[in-house]
Amino acid sequence: MEKSVGVETMQRVTRYEESQRKRTQEITGWNFPEEITSNILSKLHIRFLMQCRCVSRSWRTLISDPIFIHMHLTHRRTLHLNNIEDNDLVIFVRDGYLPRNIYMVEHVDCSKESVKSLPVLPSHLSKYQVVDSCNGLLCLRNLTLLNRLIHIWNPFTGEILDIPLSPNLMTSRIIAHFGFGYDSTHNEYKVLAISNLDLLDEDNDNTLLVVAEVWTLGSGSWRSIGKVPFLPVDQHFSTEGSLHWMSYESYESDAVGIGSFDIRNEEFQFVSLPLHMDSALNHGFVDTGPLGGCISVVDYYSSPGRAEIWLMKHLGRQESWTKQFVIPMTEDFQYIKLLCLLKGGDILFVYNGAKLVSCDPRNGQIREVGRSCDSQDVELFIDRFVFVGTLVSPIMIGGGVE
Repeated sequence: MEKSVGVETMQRVTRYEESQRKRTQEITGWNFPEEITSNILSKLHIRFLMQCRCVSRSWRTLISDPIFIHMHLTHRRTLHLNNIEDNDLVIFVRDGYLPRNIYMVEHVDCSKESVKSLPVLPSHLSKYQVVDSCNGLLCLRNLTLLNRLIHIWNPFTGEILDIPLSPNLMTSRIIAHFGFGYDSTHNEYKVLAISNLDLLDEDNDNTLLVVAEVWTLGSGSWRSIGKVPFLPVDQHFSTEGSLHWMSYESYESDAVGIGSFDIRNEEFQFVSLPLHMDSALNHGFVDTGPLGGCISVVDYYSSPGRAEIWLMKHLGRQESWTKQFVIPMTEDFQYIKLLCLLKGGDILFVYNGAKLVSCDPRNGQIREVGRSCDSQDVELFIDRFVFVGTLVSPIMIGGGVE
């Protein structure tokens, strides 16, 4: 009897799903096999894909399937890594550490450029620091004293995963840096925490031990990965599979270069800057960032009236530094923060910490980007990150239940 009831239930579900499929065809005129439908939908921009979820139950089920989510992610990453499609940015406007507004600039620096508002953060995130953006996920560090957490948030699906700080980071250590990235080989997301530990050596002199821990989403715990062989001195930036910092070679050394962390192998390395940049470093006229998938360094000092951008063409090889671009410097020029290389070859960067601009390195022409979302209030802070919108679920990869 129970078996008969179960069969009847399954038959009713099948009939209902078939009626939904036919209803979708009647409404949209769509009459393609699921494989073709899946392939077409997987190529849509995240904003259009979210709208497609509302077309019918069958489309919502398809779009929510983990296999489809991974297919969409793979396609979006391919476009992004090969610089095939226009870039999107996510922009945070803060009053100190208090959130004000979050925007998305779609199709940056092209005729289709538009500014959209994103949903506000959950109420318990009253103070936060943006760590990074990766595959449609934003990593946020909660700064409230009673809520010492890391949050992984997908602003389009609204899902958020809470990660507790390591007990080690809540005791005597000074938290120096966080990083967030993706290991495409093992399909794993990792949060890196670097902290400084003050110690006394055998002569009772103060010394600094820089150590690191990793939380792999889904593992449920932090684990130590030992000492960090360099001393980070600036906020990190990321390239495919790696995190990077402007760093001292060691606590005792004055040598400055790029310290890197390989997300897959969980290994650190240090590479010196181009040899001619010693004078620029002494005057503080050097910045770093990602560009065209490479580590880049901006030298403001060596050539008066212009900024030179050097790329490390082969990760970890000091001899591969190559001067690639030159940007003209106006009288009010102070510094730039590199964001990415746009599809048309323009360089996107933050100018003097305020304006979001693109520059055509072939003729030096500079254009403001996303003006309608930047506050004119100088007391507000604005963070900008390249953003690849996806349906990746932080709850699912974190081991939770949706």
